[in-house]
Formats: sequence, C-alpha cells, structure tokens
Amino acid sequence: MSFLQALLCGIFYYLNAGPWIVGGGYYTFGKPLVLGFFVGLVLGDPVQGTIVGAAIQLIYLGVMSTGGSYPADPALAGIVGTAAAISGGLSAPEAVAIAIPVGLAGTVLFNLRMLSAVPFTHMADKAAEKGDTKGVFLANVVGAQVALAAIYVIPCTIICMFGVDAISGLINALAGTTFIRVLGVVGGVLSVVGIAMNMKAIFKGDAIPFFFIGFLMVVYFSLNMLSRRVALLRPPSLRGMMTMSDEIKRVPAKAMHKSFWNWLVFAHSCYNYERLQGTGFLYAMCPIIDALYAKDDVEGRRKAMQRHTAFFNTEVRLGGAIVGLTAAMEERIAAGEIELANDLMPSVKYGLMGPIAGVGDTIIQAVLSPILLSLCIGLAMDGNVAGPLLYLAMFVALLVVMGRHSFQLGYKKGDEAIMGLLESGLINKLITAAGIMGCTVMGALVANYVSLSTTINLELTTGAFDLQADVFDAIMPKALPLALALFVYWLMDKRGVSALRMMAYLIFGGIVLGYLGIV
Repeated sequence: MSFLQALLCGIFYYLNAGPWIVGGGYYTFGKPLVLGFFVGLVLGDPVQGTIVGAAIQLIYLGVMSTGGSYPADPALAGIVGTAAAISGGLSAPEAVAIAIPVGLAGTVLFNLRMLSAVPFTHMADKAAEKGDTKGVFLANVVGAQVALAAIYVIPCTIICMFGVDAISGLINALAGTTFIRVLGVVGGVLSVVGIAMNMKAIFKGDAIPFFFIGFLMVVYFSLNMLSRRVALLRPPSLRGMMTMSDEIKRVPAKAMHKSFWNWLVFAHSCYNYERLQGTGFLYAMCPIIDALYAKDDVEGRRKAMQRHTAFFNTEVRLGGAIVGLTAAMEERIAAGEIELANDLMPSVKYGLMGPIAGVGDTIIQAVLSPILLSLCIGLAMDGNVAGPLLYLAMFVALLVVMGRHSFQLGYKKGDEAIMGLLESGLINKLITAAGIMGCTVMGALVANYVSLSTTINLELTTGAFDLQADVFDAIMPKALPLALALFVYWLMDKRGVSALRMMAYLIFGGIVLGYLGIV
C-alpha cells in the first residue's frame, strides 16, 4: 500500500470519529459496510471492498456506544480488514477473522480521544468566564478536532502502510494451508455474535415468530433481503404534534438555525470523560447568547454561558429537543424571568437528558441502524456498491430530519410536549413495529450469512454417509446456523455472556473444530 493510499485510509478513520458528517460519523461513515466501499475504491477494487465490508459489518451489527463506552472499534476493523483482504487476496470470512483483534485494539485510540479533549473543555470554560463565544468555537471545534485528527489519522496511516503489507505477506506464505481454511471457518461463525447482540434488543413478545419467518423465507423461497421492504414499518404521523405556535421569539431564525447545526454537528466534537457533551451543549447555545446579549454586555453573556458549562449527555438527535427548549428558556431569562436560571433550567435539562438518551439510543442504535444495515448488507454481499451508498444517504437524511424535528418540538412546545411524546405510547408502538421488521431481517441474515456445516463423512457397509447432507440438510437446510444463532443468543441474553467472551469461545471452537476437520 502506498503512502497516499494509507493516508486516505487514515482520513477515512478520522471522518468516522469527527463531526463533519452531520455529527453522526459513528452511525454513518464509520460503519464497515461504508468504509469497505471507500477503502476498496482507494485500492482499486470497490466491489470486493463492499463485499468484505459487509461481512465485517455483520459482526458489529449490534454494537452500541452509550454513555462514553466503546466496546469495540468497527471502523478500524473495517478499514484494516478490507485493506488486508484486497491486498492479500483473502475471502470475506477470512478478512472477518483478521478484523476482530484490530477492532479491539482500536478502543485504545478512543480512550486517548476522550482524554485529549479534556484540556479543550477547560479552554471553553475560560472563554465562558469572559463571555467569549468565539473562544468556545476555538476550543470545541478547532482545538479538539486538531487533536482528534492527530490521534486517528497518524496511527491508522502507519497501520495501513506497514501492517497491511505484513499481513498480506503472511497470508501469501500460508496460502493453501490448514491455517487459511481454519481462518475461513472462524470468520464464517463470528457474524452470529452481531446478530445475537441485536436479537437481545428486539427478540421479544409478538416479534419472535417473525425471526423464524425471515429465516424460512430465505431457506425455502430464496428471497432477497430487500424483498421485505420497509412497508412492514408504518410509524404513526407526528404531523399533529409538530404544529408550531405563533409566539414571537426574540432570537432570529438565523441564530436558531445556527444553534441547531452547532448541536447536531458538533455535540461530540469535544467529547471527553470529564463532561461528555457538556462543551458541545455550550457551543450550541453560543448563537442564542450572541442574539440575546450585546457584545458589550459581558456580565450577561458570562452568566448565560456559565449556565451551560456543566456535564451533559444524551442522544444527540432526539436531544435536540432539550437544546431547543433551553433556547426558549434563555429568551425568557433575557426578558427578565431571572428565577428560571437557577431553578427551572437545570432541572429541565438534567431531568430530560436521561429519558431521551434511553429512547434515542434504543431507536437509533438498537432498531433503525441495524435494520437499515441489514437491508443494505443484502445488496453489498452481492457486490452491489449501491448497498453502502444507500445506507449512507438514508441514515444521514434520517439524522438530520429527526434532529430538526426534535429541536423544533423543544423550542416551540416546551417540556410538556416532550414528556407527552415520551409517555404517549407512540414511541413504544414504533419500537414494537420496528422490532417485528428487525426480527424478520435477523432471521434472514442467519440464513444468508452465518456459515456452519460439518465435513464428517463415514464409510458404512451400505455406502458413504454424509452427516451434513443426510442428516442436517434433510431436517432443514441451514439447520446448524440456526441452532448456533439461537444458542449464542441464549448464552448472551439468558446467561450473561459478554460479546467479547462469546467471540473468544467461537474463535477457540472454530480453530479446534476446523483443525480437526469436523467443520
């Protein structure tokens, strides 16, 4: 791999963590499905990159990042795994086995990112003491992102430039050996972990039968993943709840628009272990403060900014409702309702951030993202580059629309409307409907992409006996992948086995059984 190719891979890795894709790089560009295509494009084989990226994506289908936790790094796994596959001529399952340890190692860089941003939070605090909104911009956007780029671009570039070539050389030396075959066995079963992780969130109640329906539709009717369209999911309209009031506000529309984009894009720009999104929230309020307080009103600006320097954390898209509501309260404070500053505002902000985080993470990370990924993986596995591009476009649009509506709801309707929406049952109906569709898709994924079969053949007096063909396939095609998926789900959900331990068990089992020639 050339230096330029490795550098581009490093930039891709930074874009996954940076704020530039509507603040949702982790949900959009950072998916192995998407990164596989772009890495393949750089290396001259976007089709193979798409296929490998989709295979790696299956492992991380159910991985969630909440509350500053980061159990694995799908982006680094996708970049290095795809690059190694294309450079070394690996199959998709073999690339999956390579990607796993890389994804675990990537968490070190995430921890460095969370630590490196702390000084810039204190830099923003000093700016707030002076009423200096420009200083917050320099801390939250410029300083934090320069540090983040250094932490992500440099290591990834070095790994891709030297590590991928080393992996490729090793693979070429081992071509045709038992090691390579075992690598394929391990990669073929690891995808079940991502599926099981997602099943933990949606495999319940009335949705359970649809898992088996999805599985059987693929096994017996050979239906493509995209044949089960989103028509199954018809969420109720929110139009009636989004009616805007005619109340005149002091903050101009331009400032409100800027506040929304500051939050949506840069909420995680200075994400750190000390305040999480605290500095991002302050940055979102800067346009509001600039509109409400003159430049020479240093004391008013200082008090307003210091109200928003504390710890804060929620799901960004639905959390826009809290930003919009806070903007409306700042208008009332500027109009003379000073008591709101010390009493109502903190209780509203911190009272809403928890419920919204729970609902938002469930909807976006546990339901919508896996469903859209699953649909697009079906295209990608066939070598169709529309798969990653379709996912990227759909999810970016989804994040913007959800964020905008949430912000407007908070600003125009207030906390009662937000809590009314959370308590109305509408969200639960949406999650249930999505769970039905999600279970259908998960069942189809097991049938399509979990690879497990036995190679045991016995010579009997009556002739050759093929255990796979004569027993398991006779019972039901893909019976072993189905049994494995349900067993892994049971271990993770009912017995509390972590994803990392489950991966370790599958890797060990795959190595032993593959080496012995059993699977």
